[in-house]
Amino acid sequence: LADKYRAAYRTLAGAQRALRRRGHTSLVSFFAAELGQEPQGGAEARLGDLVILRLSDGAEHVGVCLGARFVTKTERGRSDHGLADVIAAFHLG
Repeated sequence: LADKYRAAYRTLAGAQRALRRRGHTSLVSFFAAELGQEPQGGAEARLGDLVILRLSDGAEHVGVCLGARFVTKTERGRSDHGLADVIAAFHLG
């Protein structure tokens, strides 16, 4: 997926525009379509799975399951979160 979408956006606003151009209003529907699977609940996430987090800024962020924690990258760097912030999970392995 990285090669397919490389340089599609540079800012959060640009990411939202790129998502909408592809017919999606949420990262959940985008990854469900790209990965060809239904999203799972956060409690079903396994180590290394892709998750969608909704953070306090109201925006959705892509993260990775590290077991009991979920990590994403924000403009301020690494950001760790708990299960309550996970709105969907996708099994990758």
